[in-house]
Amino acid sequence: MLGSMKVVGAVGAASVALAALYWRRRVMPIGPCAADGRPLPSGDQQVMLSGNGLTRYHLNIRWLKEGECIVVLIHGMTSPGVDVWRPLIACLEARRRCVLAYDVAGRGWSHCAGGPMTIGYHVRQLEELLDTLSIGDRPLELVGLSFGAVIASNFAVRHRDRVRRLVMIAPAGLFPPRDYLGLLAGSGLLGLLARVRWAARCRASLKRDYARELRAMTDGGAVLRAYIANADCNRAIVRSYLSTLLCCAEVFDNRRALRALGSSPCQTLLLFAERDSATGPPPDDAELRELLPTACWHRLDAPGLDHAMHLTHRHLVEPLIADFVGSDG
Repeated sequence: MLGSMKVVGAVGAASVALAALYWRRRVMPIGPCAADGRPLPSGDQQVMLSGNGLTRYHLNIRWLKEGECIVVLIHGMTSPGVDVWRPLIACLEARRRCVLAYDVAGRGWSHCAGGPMTIGYHVRQLEELLDTLSIGDRPLELVGLSFGAVIASNFAVRHRDRVRRLVMIAPAGLFPPRDYLGLLAGSGLLGLLARVRWAARCRASLKRDYARELRAMTDGGAVLRAYIANADCNRAIVRSYLSTLLCCAEVFDNRRALRALGSSPCQTLLLFAERDSATGPPPDDAELRELLPTACWHRLDAPGLDHAMHLTHRHLVEPLIADFVGSDG
């Protein structure tokens, strides 16, 4: 009996050691890592940032006028970067708006510089990008999707004098986290094993989520193929997602920034899906009014409308965004 217990203990210890080794060598979100190694899509560019490495961006200054706001688009945590914004970019540029979209660190064609991906890390990436592109003094209108709304709201709190308007689409940080997300962010052995298990299944899981969220699209699968290609080719994807989950508490609770935003002059619009498979149902009106007393919001409901509503239901989402950021008056 004692011998059997020793064997079980030895096997358990070896399993933990192997899991820890796998975590450190293959998953641990520390150290620089290049992202997608494929050629850049036509029209996109990269710039070297000291705090992040190469960062992909789209910027068309053709319509930029003196004193006019630049519309900055910030995608979500598991999005493949600029590609999720192509339709909205076209919509806004058709209205002669200057649009900047970029890949958040470790996503798309932006590198992962290593170190903890706190909310400060993500905000500094945008700050440095604006300064490097010589548009750091321009007034801004921010559009954030999911975790991108967390970045946008925290940037807006730090730069109250520059951010005129903020749009948050299916924002993270307002809802209780799913059980598995809380486990991933947990400490101890269970947290380690959960992260190793999640990392091993990350790419396949992302592809399933993409297919579900984009099932209502009628583009012949073009956007879904871009999502899947990035999941296959981005070498920084696993460590970047985990680093943000582990180091950025605002993913789960961003209410502190939202309360601060509620007392700022920034005009705010929130767009929710009534049935959101990623974040869950939206908060009730009383909670939203307590957080953001001057904001306005829309709860959108239509067949197939889910977390990626800006892509699957453009006819509902794009007019709301374009009209909200449509003028500087």
